[in-house]
Amino acid sequence: MLLATVPDSQGSIQATFQKCLLLTIKSSACAKPHILQYISFLLEVKRELFTVFDRLAGAGHEYGLFLEELASTPSSNRALKYTERRLSSLLKPIKKAKKLLKGVSNGARSLKRDFSQHVPILVKLVQTVISSRNACMLFNEEIGMNTELDPDLKAQYREMVSVLTPLKHHAALWDVDTFKNALDYLSLGIAAVSDVKIDLEMNMAKIIGKIGDLQTPPVGAKDLSDSELVEVLQPRELDHRMDSSKITADSLNPTSMLLLIQSSLVLSGLPLSSGA
Repeated sequence: MLLATVPDSQGSIQATFQKCLLLTIKSSACAKPHILQYISFLLEVKRELFTVFDRLAGAGHEYGLFLEELASTPSSNRALKYTERRLSSLLKPIKKAKKLLKGVSNGARSLKRDFSQHVPILVKLVQTVISSRNACMLFNEEIGMNTELDPDLKAQYREMVSVLTPLKHHAALWDVDTFKNALDYLSLGIAAVSDVKIDLEMNMAKIIGKIGDLQTPPVGAKDLSDSELVEVLQPRELDHRMDSSKITADSLNPTSMLLLIQSSLVLSGLPLSSGA
């Protein structure tokens, strides 16, 4: 037991308690900036991913409205040109989202690449702070917060307990596997958003390509009738690669959002108070 190595003298116990308290405070001060720096970057990557998804969701919504409008528009060459312009416009935010998504992917790769260099050290720092806090509380139980204890020392002890108690309550989260799972969920979210982007982009590009073929038909080809034009412009099912889920051209499958929500659950539980 830790106290077995401490002399019985009340003064010696108090001196050891003071050293333990100062060690806890210094360990906490050392751990805090490193932990917050890593977690802040992780959260920033996650926020950027949600920004990308929000842009894609907006583009998908506008695309759905456009298809509804198109369904009630009489087919004509003029309608074809309007369709081409509108789809080209809808592709712009998707291209911007593609650029942002590349940055998110690079950030996630950086976190994974540096995982072994940073995460085990961060976890060890937190575990050291928690262990030191527990030792301080054991010493305090031994000597009691009596009137002979220095008032400044009492104040420092109370502040330490107040700040680090939430960290102690979340001690189970401070494990290497917690961070690994968080990065895994982040990767799943990136893959889901990437699939949504590709599906929207490819579906719009296919329709634009078909419109181009209709506007420049091969020599000798007959003009399409109105019914044939309507058939060409009908909403098509998007290509899908996410399990067996069906993502249609006029809607975004909420399954893709579920992966993003899951990716935030682990991080939301991490202690991010001033004591972390």
